[in-house]
Amino acid sequence: MLTVGNVERLIFVYNTDARFLSRLGSWSQAAFVPDRHPCKLYAMTHGILGRDAQWRAFVSSLPFPSRFLCRDTFTRKYGSTEAPNVYMIHKGQLKLLIPREEINACTSTEELQGVVIRKLLS
Repeated sequence: MLTVGNVERLIFVYNTDARFLSRLGSWSQAAFVPDRHPCKLYAMTHGILGRDAQWRAFVSSLPFPSRFLCRDTFTRKYGSTEAPNVYMIHKGQLKLLIPREEINACTSTEELQGVVIRKLLS
């Protein structure tokens, strides 16, 4: 059983790249046509003014730090991944916490928050 106290960090991986034009495209799609964004995690948690305030408050309330990485940045540090995903550093090891299928099945930020909590407590 996972105990939240052993989680050192969460890593949220977006299905976007860190290059400027890619990030600009991600922002504009999330702000204006979120249904067509290639990364549901990004589309659900971002709007025209950047990261959604409710999502930001949720992440800030977690008892450990979180990091948000673009797919190419994650790949350089940890290896290739199918994004979006949520990983955790647990006892010094990188472990998949929420696979992309579960993220993509979420229909709202609130539902995503519930999945994060449920996975951390299971």
